[in-house]
Amino acid sequence: MNLDKLHTSDIGDLLRLAAEVGELPRSETARRRHIVESLRKLVGGVKALCFEHDADSASLINQDAHVLQAPVSLPQRKTLILEIRRDACDRPFDQRDRQLVNLFTSQAAHLFVCPRRAPAPAPATSGEVAIHDPRMDELPPRLRPVLRQLLAGDAEKQVALKLGLSPHTVHQYAKLLHRHFKVSSRAELILQFLSGNSSFPASSDPMPATKQPNHLPQASSVVIHQTDRSGP
Repeated sequence: MNLDKLHTSDIGDLLRLAAEVGELPRSETARRRHIVESLRKLVGGVKALCFEHDADSASLINQDAHVLQAPVSLPQRKTLILEIRRDACDRPFDQRDRQLVNLFTSQAAHLFVCPRRAPAPAPATSGEVAIHDPRMDELPPRLRPVLRQLLAGDAEKQVALKLGLSPHTVHQYAKLLHRHFKVSSRAELILQFLSGNSSFPASSDPMPATKQPNHLPQASSVVIHQTDRSGP
């Protein structure tokens, strides 16, 4: 997956969104509403909606310059399409916008459905980012806050400053984390946690930005959630 237009802060935003969704009530409607609204704000959209459709996702994707769509693959479900729009007078969506949304919908599709009930996570201590995952429990306590800050997009020097550690110690801890999770880079580590999988997920490249006419969901579609920045 090409992520060349994304910054570490973008990845941190998506991980925080994933953590927020994980703490929502066990309601698919509530989870999808929060995801749609959050992604709309992250890319500066005017309107956004999420809808199911019986047709194949490839025939639905509309990448008009002012329309951003991304499919969500859900096992044994209809195709779920996330759509974000801008007004014609606004700037078009760029590659960063598309990579951001496609990264979330491809690697965090599990967040669009209700998970099995899990025990409540322990609160983060002062200075830590509240990103919770059962795999945190596998780690020695000294590595957990470092992992949280790295996943939130902090550079190693920032982690050292926030946690009161030396840069050398943080660098050594980062190497231990890479070894523990069998990854070779922070990008792989972030994608592994964003996907919710215990192994590095296989994924396809984002849909290309091809010019197609605007369209709204067909009559057979079921709108799950729609939001507008001018609404309440």
